Amino acid sequence: MSGKLGVGLAASAVLVGALVLLVGRRDLPHGDNTQGMTGELGTQSEVQQDPGGAAEPASATLEYRIVNREDVNYLGAERMVYRVVVNVTELPSQQSMRSLAQDLWQRGNQIWDEFSVFLYLPDMDTNSLAYGIGKFNRAGLKEFHVLEAALWGTKWKR
Repeated sequence: MSGKLGVGLAASAVLVGALVLLVGRRDLPHGDNTQGMTGELGTQSEVQQDPGGAAEPASATLEYRIVNREDVNYLGAERMVYRVVVNVTELPSQQSMRSLAQDLWQRGNQIWDEFSVFLYLPDMDTNSLAYGIGKFNRAGLKEFHVLEAALWGTKWKR
């Protein structure tokens, strides 16, 4: 009886080990998921449409840094998540953050079934709740939210 129990436990350990190998790569802290693409700097100019249809840069510009890009494909869905720190000294408007998220999606991220942008302010923990969240599918922006609760316990709380 104990021999069968030992074999059963060994088989269970092998199955658990195989599952960890299959699933575990997603759970590595940024590991290979970032593919050397962290720390990208950028500047995004807001663009306003005039009545004649010509796009003109607005005066506001958001500087940002992509701190993590993570491929989180799951069950056949192609998914990408960007964690972005916006370099600001005061709270950005919801429209400027939405515009930045839209700009990041338009820069080659329409290929994903799901693309999410988590926007953080300086000194926020980028592994915690994001201040701005944009969610896209292949057709475009599905939703955008600003989470005031993400500011609790930070220098940004009003």
